[in-house]
Formats: sequence, structure tokens, C-alpha cells
Amino acid sequence: MSTKSLWPSSNILRPSQRALCRRKASNIASGVVYTSQKPYYVTSPIFYVNAAPHIGHLYSTVVADIFARWAKMRNPSRPILYTTGTDEHGLKIQQAAKSQGMSPLKLSDMTSQRFR
Repeated sequence: MSTKSLWPSSNILRPSQRALCRRKASNIASGVVYTSQKPYYVTSPIFYVNAAPHIGHLYSTVVADIFARWAKMRNPSRPILYTTGTDEHGLKIQQAAKSQGMSPLKLSDMTSQRFR
């Protein structure tokens, strides 16, 4: 009985192909499932953390969530990627933090928790 590698020999692959093989191997080990379907991407705005969340934040997040859930119900086998986040850099953040007497990092961490 001969043992045969599941991955092609590294001397016939370009470096980018070897990296792809390593990523696939690590994703398989971590339980990521590959499908032939393209993912359905849904994004919502990245919100500034210079103020508390308001109804405008809720509206866009709920609408994006509805699209993601609709796509999942329509085709359960298709991967859905829903991304969101907060913008924690820039002059607005620095000014808001200064007016509240704290560092931009502390303001960002504190406000980001309210978005969760």
C-alpha cells in the first residue's frame, strides 16, 4: 500500500498556489465548508463612534439583516457574508474624545460597546 499526499508536490506549485493549499487545509481543519456558489455579500455602513447610536443606525442595520436572512431562506446552501463595523479613526473621533476629556481609544471602545 502506498501513501499519497492529498496536496500536490510543492515543487510544482507557485508560491501563491502553495499558500492557497495551506489556507484550504487550515480551513478544512477548522470546519469551513467550501461550495461552488459565490457568497452573497451584505454590508452595512461603518458607523462613526463619536456619538451614541440612533434610529438611523438601527434602520440601515435592520435592512441589511433582512437582506441577509432573505438570501439565506431563498438558498440555504449559499454562504452569506454580512459585515458591519465602526469607524474608529479620524478627526471627528479625536475632537469628540477631546471634548469629553478622554483618549480616542477609550471613547471608541466605550461607544463601540453601545453598538453591540
